[in-house]
Amino acid sequence: MRSPRASPRRRHRTARRGGRPHRTVRGRPGATDPSGAYGGLYQFDARTWRDLGGAGRPQDAPPAEQTYRAQRLYARSGAAAWPHCGARLRG
Repeated sequence: MRSPRASPRRRHRTARRGGRPHRTVRGRPGATDPSGAYGGLYQFDARTWRDLGGAGRPQDAPPAEQTYRAQRLYARSGAAAWPHCGARLRG
């Protein structure tokens, strides 16, 4: 797994493997969006998090678990799971 300090240029290439967090959280696993609907490194909503086997809130889970669940989501849904930055992910 790549370091969370990978250069911005590499950010989206490594995100496809779950190695990089959502670009707006800047490495903060406890981050939430302003509405509180999305949380964690990869900005999961509660339903998606539960569907992937997560318990509790994504922002409360350890970073390694968040990355694991993001990898599962990418394997299942591809870049479509991240509508704003997903177009920059490459397989």
